[in-house]
Amino acid sequence: MKKIIALLALVATQAFSATVIQVKEDPGVNDLYKGTKKLGSYPTGSACTDAAKALATPKETKFFCKNTRTLLVTQVTVADPPPTHMHGGIQGIKHDNMLLASSDGYSFQPGVDTMQLSPPVPFGPPPALTDWEQPGAVRQVCKPSHMSNDDAIVYPGQSGLAHDHTFFRPGTDAFLTNANVRAPGNKSTCRGGTLDLTGRWVPTMYNTVDMQAVIPHALLIYYKTTNCNYSIPCSGTSDYTSAAATAMNWVPQGYHIIAGDPTATAPSGRSFFSCFGEGGTSRDGTGNQTTIPACLPGEQLWMIIHFPQCVATDSAGNPILDSPDHKSHAAYMEGWPAYNSPFPAKAYRCPSTHPFQIPDITFNVQFDVLPGMDTTKWNLSCGTQYCGHGDWFDGWEPVIMKATNEECLRKRRDCGTFVIYNGSTAQEFQGN
Repeated sequence: MKKIIALLALVATQAFSATVIQVKEDPGVNDLYKGTKKLGSYPTGSACTDAAKALATPKETKFFCKNTRTLLVTQVTVADPPPTHMHGGIQGIKHDNMLLASSDGYSFQPGVDTMQLSPPVPFGPPPALTDWEQPGAVRQVCKPSHMSNDDAIVYPGQSGLAHDHTFFRPGTDAFLTNANVRAPGNKSTCRGGTLDLTGRWVPTMYNTVDMQAVIPHALLIYYKTTNCNYSIPCSGTSDYTSAAATAMNWVPQGYHIIAGDPTATAPSGRSFFSCFGEGGTSRDGTGNQTTIPACLPGEQLWMIIHFPQCVATDSAGNPILDSPDHKSHAAYMEGWPAYNSPFPAKAYRCPSTHPFQIPDITFNVQFDVLPGMDTTKWNLSCGTQYCGHGDWFDGWEPVIMKATNEECLRKRRDCGTFVIYNGSTAQEFQGN
């Protein structure tokens, strides 16, 4: 009789530890009996049968073999297998006991389905055209809404195929389209409410110790004109009235882009980490790191993702909204800022292949570091600490934001977090 090991209840729906019942059968020996009298013991059933045949006579025919096998039943915990990669990312990230890296206590937010704006306040005069040190700026803050394995840009209409993502727009899934991104009833977790229904997502941060996802405090988005200066004015003219070819444009409606490299196994030059303390400055030795630094309790860990500022155009001069790799229709500025360029002809500007200039956009994913947290044990769901990236699926209200672009960015006003074209302020809600 062969040795048998049966595994019962080995059912695990995720790639982490599971408890199983293990049953081990010990076949024991086979005893030969005549009635109640034991005649001998044999290692196998067939040997016992052969012995009975040898003892049988015409008058003695009733023999039987009795097996004395035993069952050993134990409960065993199967160890965690190493994380496996799925679609360029880590499988098995847990969401049942997530780590909340937000000191205000706000976790995922439901958002609102209305626009949240204050009454307008008149603008003051814009900076002088020659004041190249004053960039135009708009800042947006969004709270996290949910996590899932969807990606409407890479896997449109296919649920669950991507690595784990953290989203900053309720309802964002694989079925988000240009047609429904601003449909009535959609909700926003960003300041100003439905003024901004842009789909934004990043790879989920998780704790490698227990595979639990980490919920960020917020996403801070910068829109700046740091790519404009006195030799390339953001408006294109000195009176701010007309737009030249180098003028600043708002992000085109329907624009999709992935910034950073989701498959990177070495620094990409587009994503960084910093530990920020009070006053909004990074602690010495922790700024713009390519791997996650050891941030201290009370600081914020920022994952910083830089987006390209230049978009290709079609034969009619219209911006190209997407490309097969979701990257090549956009490019980063080339050259140097004119104020420190050794060759003024090479001032910081868009390449001729991508002439449509948009704001310098940065995602800053903020994690509050609370007592007991060890950021050196954190990683990204795309597989490495180098693979930080951000997905953008445009959903801004186009008329208001084109006017805001004119008043804030082209005129290089710092409109904070954030003031729109008529001086109204996008209001906070749900902790954003």
